[in-house]
Amino acid sequence: RRELDLDEGMARVSYVCDGVTYNREYFVSYPDKVMVLRLTCSPAGNLDGTVSVTTPHSGASITASSGVITLSGAVASNSMAYEAQFSVAQVGGSLATGSSTVTFSNADEVTIIMAAGTDYENVHPNYKGSHPSAAVTSTLNTAKAKAYSVLRSAHVADYQGLYNNVELDLNATPSQVPTDQLLSSYSGADRNLEELFFQY
Repeated sequence: RRELDLDEGMARVSYVCDGVTYNREYFVSYPDKVMVLRLTCSPAGNLDGTVSVTTPHSGASITASSGVITLSGAVASNSMAYEAQFSVAQVGGSLATGSSTVTFSNADEVTIIMAAGTDYENVHPNYKGSHPSAAVTSTLNTAKAKAYSVLRSAHVADYQGLYNNVELDLNATPSQVPTDQLLSSYSGADRNLEELFFQY
């Protein structure tokens, strides 16, 4: 099941494999300036995987240390420096950091937090500020120190403060039909789909 929760600004994926239910929850937090991915499973202890990072930019550096992967480099066309850091933390099981990857085994939960930035600065004439590394590190460390529930609650409160300012009610009968099916069968009138598109 894949879903976009417009009420909370969340994307989710869930599936069952070999009797284990796996769940993923994603959001991008404006208050904390990070992207967050949460992996859970039931029964517990069944999360195994390796986190790695790729980039289309040539000459980038990808390193890992203490559960954090760092991607840094500069855009060839304009020399704009960029950096992204990915923190991987688990509950249960174990975590191992390689030279450029982080691997988790037999975990109950895994949380991945990403912070990113560039040296772009909106100041004429150079439009170039400090290298982003220090700011990205500070942002990531601040977010890492918070519980997942705190990051999630701050995101939802911030998002709903804007999203809940307006609502369209066409008196539609609630439907459990997936969006792709609503789209394919749309013939000019579907209140559920029209309400959804207004919200989106």
